[in-house]
Amino acid sequence: MQFNLSHSQGLGLLAVSTQDPVGVDLEKIRDIKYPSRIVRRMFSSETFKQWSAMDGEDRQLLFFQQWTAMEARQKTLGLGIFSPPVAPDTLHCRHFTAADGFVAALASTSSHAAPALQFFNSPSTAYDAG
Repeated sequence: MQFNLSHSQGLGLLAVSTQDPVGVDLEKIRDIKYPSRIVRRMFSSETFKQWSAMDGEDRQLLFFQQWTAMEARQKTLGLGIFSPPVAPDTLHCRHFTAADGFVAALASTSSHAAPALQFFNSPSTAYDAG
């Protein structure tokens, strides 16, 4: 059994597979510091050009689609985000709108017709230490 988990702002995503390694990432779309530095460092030059030509919500959406896909690919192979990047064409990746204002990606080593995903809400107190 293979599984992977991600959470953001009280929303969680769990992927389970009985066949192939899977990786998921879930992010709330939000303002971030220094996005151009991150895009330039973490994504392809083509993505940087596309991102630079956009503004506002389109730019934020592209950033988080690329980020979640990158992180899901890395997690599929058990790598961290600062390990050498997994090339986008080496794994299958699907994007999802997890909830209003959230973006998610699922990566796997093989293509499945229709993966089943379960999104779940968690009260903010579930992550409190006390």
